[in-house]
Amino acid sequence: MKKVLHLLQSDQGLFLCILSIGAFLRFYHPLEIPFTHDELSALNRLKFDSFSQLIEGGVKVDGHPALIQVFLYYWTAIFGYSEFLVKLPFLVLGLGSIYLIYQISKSWANPTAALLSASFMATLQFPITFSQIARPYTSGLFFCLLFVYFWNRFLFQNGTSKAPLLGMIIAAALCSYNHYFSLMFAGIVGITGLFFLNKETYKPYLVGMLTILLLFTPHLSLFLFQFSGKGLDWLGAPTPYFIIQHIQYIFHFSFWVYLLVILIIGYGIYDTQRIKLSRFQLISLTWFLLPIIIGIGYSILVKPVIQHSMLLFSFPFLILFITSFVGNWNHQLKQAAIGIILVINISTLVFSREHYTVFYNQPFAKTFNFSKNAHNHYSAKIILNDNPRYFNFYFDTSEVQFQSNFNSKETAFEFRKRIRNTQNPYLVLGNIPLNLVDVAQEFYPILLKKESGLNYNVVLLAKSKLNKPTIETILYSSEFSPTIPQKNWLPFSSANPNFNKDVFTLNSEMEYGPIFEKNLNNIVKDRYGIVKVSLDFLTNHMENGLITVAVFYKDQQISWKGISIDEYQNPQALNIWNSAYLNVNLTQIIKYGTSLSDYKIKVLYWNKDQSPIELRNFKIRIAKGNKYEFATIEQI
Repeated sequence: MKKVLHLLQSDQGLFLCILSIGAFLRFYHPLEIPFTHDELSALNRLKFDSFSQLIEGGVKVDGHPALIQVFLYYWTAIFGYSEFLVKLPFLVLGLGSIYLIYQISKSWANPTAALLSASFMATLQFPITFSQIARPYTSGLFFCLLFVYFWNRFLFQNGTSKAPLLGMIIAAALCSYNHYFSLMFAGIVGITGLFFLNKETYKPYLVGMLTILLLFTPHLSLFLFQFSGKGLDWLGAPTPYFIIQHIQYIFHFSFWVYLLVILIIGYGIYDTQRIKLSRFQLISLTWFLLPIIIGIGYSILVKPVIQHSMLLFSFPFLILFITSFVGNWNHQLKQAAIGIILVINISTLVFSREHYTVFYNQPFAKTFNFSKNAHNHYSAKIILNDNPRYFNFYFDTSEVQFQSNFNSKETAFEFRKRIRNTQNPYLVLGNIPLNLVDVAQEFYPILLKKESGLNYNVVLLAKSKLNKPTIETILYSSEFSPTIPQKNWLPFSSANPNFNKDVFTLNSEMEYGPIFEKNLNNIVKDRYGIVKVSLDFLTNHMENGLITVAVFYKDQQISWKGISIDEYQNPQALNIWNSAYLNVNLTQIIKYGTSLSDYKIKVLYWNKDQSPIELRNFKIRIAKGNKYEFATIEQI
């Protein structure tokens, strides 16, 4: 203990303590860190017999430069595909980034700023998460910091030395082959350097920049091919608040971390009595903001590309900017400040962000474990709706078999027929559309077990009550009654239907069936809910109407979803009662932080062709949703 206390009396000792904590947070339960979807996609694109096949089938289709995919190709050939060994180089590079930000901050500001910067890098979820993912993010963070480290040494410390210039060239080349945003960041740094050249440095610097460009030329044809797609088809354009959301994301969406940052800047200005920004503060702020501005502009004007992950490369310079305001404090104040940073960031990482709950429960591994357990205990039939090639990474090592529903064009009626003919008394459904889960529960009404988390939802259903069921949490329920007036069901807008007990018939003059309308704040407490609509119908023809759910924000419709009831009936066997379902996830519609009192929901049957049809059992329920659905990028 005395040795530890003695170690903490020096800056080197404090840094080693910070580095050790950063290592612990990254290597926590190292054998339990599962693969993400992105990693499984990359690993699936490694199974080629030659380098040329790898480039054609594993790199071109990905949209990233070749470096990390090529590295993983040879790394896995030597060390295999275990999660820990695949992730190990990236975990190590994550620790290296703590060291580099410490060195850069010490050079640009002072030892106190360096220790505070390292503390943030060690404990914030943003760098921790991507240290645990074997993709070109934490590698790009390390390469970008390495480039700046040598860039700084060449321009501002010993420009006549060849070693920093060589290091700068190698690091920039690695940035270029790692990720196109790390390439862009290297370009921004390189251009910045042009403003600080002198008669001794301008020639070698320009030669160095030209060398970097030449080193990238072998990749140019691949770059042009990938860039022809212009962006990501599946990604939405950023909102005007993206920069604010990104900063919130960096700082754990936490009031306490925001306050900590404000206090560091505020006390730093008060202590140093200096408001004017220094050269390095302006550089840091510019380097942090410029990739965001370029990414947002491109995403709006051309095609969406910007995500939090690709801004990891410029993120350290926000930290450098914040900590650069402090002076060189005495050792007791340093210890206190570091302790406060570590306590606040770690506590919000573990409890507010629930990092070790959310990130350690990735969808493919969790769904496999759920399915394996159901197979071992119930011999359940398993149907999964995600890429089977990713699932096979886990299922191929076991005796468990599953059916894939991935990219299936099966209608709800066809799915109903398949489930009706299933003889197994137990059924597992993983990431199956919720309306099809409702169909399955016509034959497997007992919910035995349910798990949901980050991008996954899996259930175990049973045909009979041989086991203790799980009770689904229903937050609200309402059913239309043809004979009893109800508060939230509006009167028919045209001629009244014919009623026969619980059945109501819409005639050719009626465009709409029953209409339900209600403010959401009177139904649910938060946006984590799933609107579940069901009705039974009887008709002697196809081309019928739709069940629809509309959501309004301040009386403006912001979402509409409908499903044709024709999907649920057999075109060869009309005039029998069938059930139809529509599910709407409120989390995907309602923005985080907005008041539910501003939202209204409207549910109806739209008899769009105004054809006669009989309806009954028109029900609306709101079930408890999945609060972890967007947990990695939103506040939990």
